[in-house]
Amino acid sequence: MTWDGIQQNIDNCASCRGNYIGVVPKRPPPPLTGVPLFLTEAPPESGGFWHDSDPPDRLRRVLFTLLRDIRLEFRTLSFGRQGRGAFQQKLFLIQTLKWPLDNSAGSLPPQIRRAIRHSVETHLIQEISMLRPRGIFASGAAAGLACCLLAPRSGLCEFFSARAFEKEVVGSRIEADFPRMGRIPVYFSHLLVDRFQSRAKEHVRKFLDEMWGTP
Repeated sequence: MTWDGIQQNIDNCASCRGNYIGVVPKRPPPPLTGVPLFLTEAPPESGGFWHDSDPPDRLRRVLFTLLRDIRLEFRTLSFGRQGRGAFQQKLFLIQTLKWPLDNSAGSLPPQIRRAIRHSVETHLIQEISMLRPRGIFASGAAAGLACCLLAPRSGLCEFFSARAFEKEVVGSRIEADFPRMGRIPVYFSHLLVDRFQSRAKEHVRKFLDEMWGTP
């Protein structure tokens, strides 16, 4: 299976799409393997992180702002197409749920948990296996639960709830055993949105310092 084939299967997946009839999210391009990976919640109706929109996607704006503040090599990172190209030479980003949500997945109600499990078993496992990331930054409870399902021996599943994620998991790091890929460091943080930006900044810093060393 090629990367484009995986993304085509996502576009054609009726279980993921559900009743959504809006804009098809822009899917991630073929990646470099072995780079640090940001795993986030779900694309918005405007097309998502990989769509070159004006104004830029909110997630891209928040993440690129953090990268510019944290790392010298990203100091001039733009929000547009050129910045996206520079980002994907060193990092990558995929989303846990593949279509826009009616409401945030943050509280992890049963239907969202089912959707996350389906995405993990049908799509994410293929994406992660192809990416073979050096490390994973799990942003938000949906991404945290996905990592728990991808690496069931991580010890997270026994207490995983949205409230426990915020109180006990956010800001932590584990070495998770991913089947057929070995142990991968996983950092857990808040959603990369404006209201959590200052708190997430230190988590992103620690993640990238481990991936690339302290600048």
